[in-house]
Amino acid sequence: MSNLDARRPPYPWLGGYPIAVLAVAGASLSVMALNSNAPVAILMLAVIVTTWFGGTKPALLALAASLPALFYALPPHGSWAIDSDQIVRVPYFLGIGAFIIWIIGSERRASAALRRAHDALQLKNEELTLVIDTIPAMAWILLPDGKLEFLNRRWLDYAGMSHADAIERAHVAMHPEDAARAFDKGTRAIAAAQPFDDEIRLRRADGVYRWFLVRTVPLLDEGGRVLRWYGTSTDIEDFKRAEQALRESAERMQHLSRRLMEVHEEERRHFSRELHDEFGQLLLGINLHLHAAKSVAGDAARPGLEESTALLQQAVDKVRGLALELRPTILETAGLAATLQWLAGQHQQGTGLTIEVRGELYEVPADVAIACFRVVQQALTNIVQHAHGQQVWVELDQSDGAMEVVIRDDGRGFDVAKTMQAAPGTGHLGLLGMKERVEILGGRMQIDSGLGEGTRITLSVPLPHAVPAITAAGTPA
Repeated sequence: MSNLDARRPPYPWLGGYPIAVLAVAGASLSVMALNSNAPVAILMLAVIVTTWFGGTKPALLALAASLPALFYALPPHGSWAIDSDQIVRVPYFLGIGAFIIWIIGSERRASAALRRAHDALQLKNEELTLVIDTIPAMAWILLPDGKLEFLNRRWLDYAGMSHADAIERAHVAMHPEDAARAFDKGTRAIAAAQPFDDEIRLRRADGVYRWFLVRTVPLLDEGGRVLRWYGTSTDIEDFKRAEQALRESAERMQHLSRRLMEVHEEERRHFSRELHDEFGQLLLGINLHLHAAKSVAGDAARPGLEESTALLQQAVDKVRGLALELRPTILETAGLAATLQWLAGQHQQGTGLTIEVRGELYEVPADVAIACFRVVQQALTNIVQHAHGQQVWVELDQSDGAMEVVIRDDGRGFDVAKTMQAAPGTGHLGLLGMKERVEILGGRMQIDSGLGEGTRITLSVPLPHAVPAITAAGTPA
């Protein structure tokens, strides 16, 4: 049962009529027994009491019921008759009584309306408190100046504090490392009357800290003034742990990918060396024997030996080209910029493309140099196979802590989003491999293209000073 129901009388039909009867009876007895010279005042007191405690209708009854006592009290005393000069006091009594009933009745109705509004508001507050205590979140209310006014039951149960204690000492539940930042952010938001949110750790009743997403919004009046602040704290501990596990997994994956790239490059270096040193020496020995054979062979055998020598030279050039493509030694001796110039020249000779390399690079870490070389190498291969352009520009730039390489072409372009989405299914992993190489180094690669608009690939890679670098002289920096 609500407080409003408890205040209603058990017999509403009875109303204040018993009050009227008792008040008039008491006043009438007093007038008759005391033979009072002021009957109007005594009887009017009964009307006033009935009006205030019983209401307007019982008061009108009390006013009418007081007339016999008034007739009895007016001269001649002890008789129901009234002197002619006293008859004017009857309408006077009725007029004053009616006016008093109207005044007190209006006040009583206003007081009753105010009481009903207060009861309704109290009921709404009780219902709102019940809702706030029931919602699956920790909630609170702040005054316009930021002082705590209310904390819901879930918040109190979590912190293990009473409401009075929490109102004064809620800040002790915050982790010391988060408190200063949260207070500073909250103070600035309150001063600006703007919503704010933050991630902080709150201490549980057992002393364990958990991560919460704290959000606070202002309730504004029509003039933009803050009436209250309402806030919630949502437990994100599990999300934080999952985020941390995902981050650690990504770091391990990146480390493994980087290690795989290193092993792959090491295998390329080893195979390039084998081709150049072992197979190259073997071909060189065969070439020497052919030249020796030509000097002693007859004229009939000379054309065949000449053709064999030419074919052997082609094989030597092919092996040398494969070795350089696998692992260009110029990258280790002359630096990345010179290697990209050489790569551009190789592609120009083999494809007819016009490739222009602009810009200078200085100290570039070895792993960054290898990755950038592979990205440019793959980009030029893609241009030849898919873009069908005529002109390519490779722009190099290096600033403190970062290096940027831009590859542009005037080819037919493509739909970047569609191509990247379809790449895993089609097996065309060139662009994805380029992007992965750059991201393994902590960099980013952006591809801008459109049908008929050519393509622009921008890769930006940080240059950590602690990583050994390859300089233009080929020595580690």
